[in-house]
Amino acid sequence: MDLFSCLSPFVFCSFASGSSGNCYYVGKQDEGVLVDVGISAKQILNLLAENDIPLSQIKAILITHDHIDHVLGLENLTKLSSIPIYAHSDCLQGIAEGKSTKKVDPQLFREVEPLQPFEVCGITIEAFPVMHDGRGAVGYHFDYEGRTLTIATDIGMLDKVVKEQIRRADNLVIEANYDVEMLEKGAFEQ
Repeated sequence: MDLFSCLSPFVFCSFASGSSGNCYYVGKQDEGVLVDVGISAKQILNLLAENDIPLSQIKAILITHDHIDHVLGLENLTKLSSIPIYAHSDCLQGIAEGKSTKKVDPQLFREVEPLQPFEVCGITIEAFPVMHDGRGAVGYHFDYEGRTLTIATDIGMLDKVVKEQIRRADNLVIEANYDVEMLEKGAFEQ
């Protein structure tokens, strides 16, 4: 199940990555969090089951930004279980206004401040800003038992903050498909 078991105390699963959807599980053997839910809730539930992770083990959903490929399953997943949603305030506003996410219960929202650590299920988590056109775009750095993991999606440029987060990481998940020129000239729907 977990890619880093020989390297780290983390349990990590990449369920989806890329423009068609993003979803990762980061945790311990008995509980953890989802980072982004950009695939359907049904797909997420199937992938959790395939990896022997019950939905009750998910203690938080961390959202990197409000684009549909990061939030598609949010509404239906939170209807099944009232899982707290952690994100930057601008991202939470985008979720509240989003076509496919506006019915998400705002009582589940938990605002994160970049570079201000918080804790979920014994894992210290720190959001950090990334350059992207999504509202409140952040990556996440995890520290558990002195081992670290950094997840940064839609990276097109490594600024000082992102470079520092990469240097801090024992394990790194990076998705580098953000391109300003493609966004300006291409046709896609958010």
